[in-house]
Amino acid sequence: MMDSRQRDEQETRNTAQVMVGIEHLASQPDLPIDLDLACHINRLTLLKTDRDYWAGDSYTTVKCLSAQKDIHVQLTWPQLGSDFDLHFIRPGGAYGTSPDDCYYNNRNPHWGVAGMAEDNPALDVDCITGCTIENIVLQRAFNGAFTIKVHYFSDHGHGPSSPRVRVWVAGQQLDFGPQQMTSGQVWDVATVTWPAGAVSVIDQVRDPLPGEEFPAKP
Repeated sequence: MMDSRQRDEQETRNTAQVMVGIEHLASQPDLPIDLDLACHINRLTLLKTDRDYWAGDSYTTVKCLSAQKDIHVQLTWPQLGSDFDLHFIRPGGAYGTSPDDCYYNNRNPHWGVAGMAEDNPALDVDCITGCTIENIVLQRAFNGAFTIKVHYFSDHGHGPSSPRVRVWVAGQQLDFGPQQMTSGQVWDVATVTWPAGAVSVIDQVRDPLPGEEFPAKP
């Protein structure tokens, strides 16, 4: 039987955090938001900023009981203002290219059968400075090895940071990191082979290779 500390640790391991930043608009006090939640207990952070840049936040939890996704990858980091990017690359694909790589410049690429949305990955949000979490979900995976990478796009003057990656493969959770990274570096995290669900750990931080440049952001 688990004690309270063990229960807390288990709840933490089974909690997916989703952070949503919206600008407060007086004309839209009931702004609707659509979220692609993990099939776990989700901790939601609502961050509001008014026109004078005063900010406040609130928290709630939502339990998602929808159908299980084949692969769900989640990136988090501790420093608000730093810009990390999650990359999810299809079998045989190339990092930083479209349509091979699902990332901020290619958030919902078409990978599978024409007309079927479930076999295409989707990135929920590109967190530049206003949030610290990104999720990529592939509801129905196809055969092959998918690659997971993290790029420290810019520290925006905040210096090194320590991201974490959480992966759910057919509902089974795996955690990677934290890894200490400096601006511009790449973290080669792991590959996920489907349908076996096998995860091959890479877990190496490196400097970018020639040709690994990415489009500027607004």
